Amino acid sequence: MKRLALFLIIPMWVAAQSGSITWQKHVIADTLPGIKKVAIGNIDKDSNRARDIAVTMNPESDRAEDSTKANVIWFANDGAQNFTEFVIDFKLTGARGIALGDLTGDGYPDLAVGSRADSIPLVIYKNSGAPETLGWTRQEIGGPAPDNYEVKIVDLDRDGWLDVVDGFGDDAEYGAANSGTVQDSIRFLKNTGRGDTLILRNKLVAQVPSPAAFDVGWLDSDTLYDVAMVDWLDYFSSTAQTGEDLTWWAQQTDTSFVQQQQIIDYYGGNDVQIVDMNGDKAPDIVAVGYKSQTLDWWRNDGSGNFTDRVIIDQNLIRPRHVQVSDLDGDGDMDIALTVDNANTVYWYENDGQQNFTRYTIDDAFTYAYFICANDLDGDGDLDLVGTAQDAGELAWWENNSAQTQDVAAGSPDTLDFYGTKLRIKYASPYPGGLTSVFLNYGPTPDSTAFEAGLQKVTSSAFYTIVSHAATYEASLIVRYDSIPAWQNLSAKESDLRFCFWNDTAGNGGEWQILQPGSQVIDTAKNVITISQVTQALHKYSLFTLGVSSGPSAIERSAPAVASVNDFKLFSFPNPFNGQANIEFMLPGGSHPVRLEIFNARGQKVRTLFSGNLFGGRHRFNWKGQNERGVNVSSGWYFYRLFVAGKRQSGKMLLVR
Repeated sequence: MKRLALFLIIPMWVAAQSGSITWQKHVIADTLPGIKKVAIGNIDKDSNRARDIAVTMNPESDRAEDSTKANVIWFANDGAQNFTEFVIDFKLTGARGIALGDLTGDGYPDLAVGSRADSIPLVIYKNSGAPETLGWTRQEIGGPAPDNYEVKIVDLDRDGWLDVVDGFGDDAEYGAANSGTVQDSIRFLKNTGRGDTLILRNKLVAQVPSPAAFDVGWLDSDTLYDVAMVDWLDYFSSTAQTGEDLTWWAQQTDTSFVQQQQIIDYYGGNDVQIVDMNGDKAPDIVAVGYKSQTLDWWRNDGSGNFTDRVIIDQNLIRPRHVQVSDLDGDGDMDIALTVDNANTVYWYENDGQQNFTRYTIDDAFTYAYFICANDLDGDGDLDLVGTAQDAGELAWWENNSAQTQDVAAGSPDTLDFYGTKLRIKYASPYPGGLTSVFLNYGPTPDSTAFEAGLQKVTSSAFYTIVSHAATYEASLIVRYDSIPAWQNLSAKESDLRFCFWNDTAGNGGEWQILQPGSQVIDTAKNVITISQVTQALHKYSLFTLGVSSGPSAIERSAPAVASVNDFKLFSFPNPFNGQANIEFMLPGGSHPVRLEIFNARGQKVRTLFSGNLFGGRHRFNWKGQNERGVNVSSGWYFYRLFVAGKRQSGKMLLVR
């Protein structure tokens, strides 16, 4: 269905400075001929949680395969942003689209890579679990998929297994592939859940002219993933033609797709992203018109109609790739853009009312090709990673928005961040080191995933707090009245808790109360004090406010306990199916506590808690999983509580 599009040009200012963000450039490598796109994640799953980078390159240009030149590589991050290069494949000429995700279900991210070349299919590189030493297993999927510029890994059918979506077409420049014709398409490769065997079944999204780019997201009122796409018909013409449009397709309940709207024709776009730009809960579309030389935003009217075009910028000399993210952490969406013929990387700062100011990050990035955002250094703010095709350069721009204080060894004063919203007091002796804090006003990640002891966590506003000290014991003093979103929790003050994201708990992580039993609320000062924090302030940490279902934190008077040996330890339900609660009581004062689960062979299955707790009643939840988050089998399990050198045990029966 085709609709007429209304459009307007919003106010946009150009400035030489970098706005509210100071960017610091770091070159990772500058000898990568024909570098194209990147995918970022913890590829080697090392304990430092560091983000690694996978890269596609085309050193052969449009010539024949040269097996001495790498086409797919990855860079391992040591946690201090020192990168080591590893080659994945020398034989994928024309490598372009790339995506990262765990397709085999083994916990390690795999790669899906497309190529521009005629006869090369989509290739999956299965992660061995030790990619630095054991490398990757190459698996070709289906027949030729030329001009495969865009690849996504997403659970399109929501069955719990990540699928692959890619787009390809048969460019006339190369002729017919394998003496046949490849139908220009966007396809959905359904993961059948066979683990390492990896069987992907081909399903059609749409037959379209050569897709230049697409994105997957929710565009209408249902909960099914939809697809928005820009395409090209003529790679040699700089003028947009009819059919070089922006279109979107709605997914149906049987995972078929129906075209909904040709949003604009004569566009010649090169990138598109689905994102809620104005906070109305209706995802919009941001696109780059390579041939029309514009950066555009189409507003969603709430029903999947896109008739209101906003031209954010125009007269750009071949804009190529766009990244829409909250770069300054103020709760609204900003934009980063590469403009290849201008050798420039821009960012557009959103003032909260969708008025954008353009700033230049780099104007000597030769043939600026690709840009994406990720927290590469783990301090909470989003950095930018980009490729300069003709310079063979992979670089990242460090976002210095996080507040930092470098403290000398000894007995430091209390550190204040964001005024006095967050205060940190280190116990003496402190070994010295940098502390960084970033307050992000955007949506709280995974706000619906929380432990049984919580009723909810706030929907927006969260901290990343990082201590670079070798060891530390800290008290955090958190004001809960200074952040508007936190005041909308509608909870009693006595139930408020400062929470952290435990990425090893639950099914892929969950919010948990930080230091249960060690939080005290001062309702006169509107602060929560969390004492004896010794491990949680690491890179990529996340903290927010939650509401507890447990006892008040205003009064910590301990229930009567006969002695330090009487912990009234028990579990319920018992037997249990899925999860069990383990409860105990401690006498007054502070105690070193460790709670562990063992199987019938005496092998430790999981540590539920290790730290200090105040006197009182405490409850911990076990979901029947080991340290890796894998469900354990039915049978008897033993829980052991260690308190100040004393031990008590109990047993429980898991029945699945």
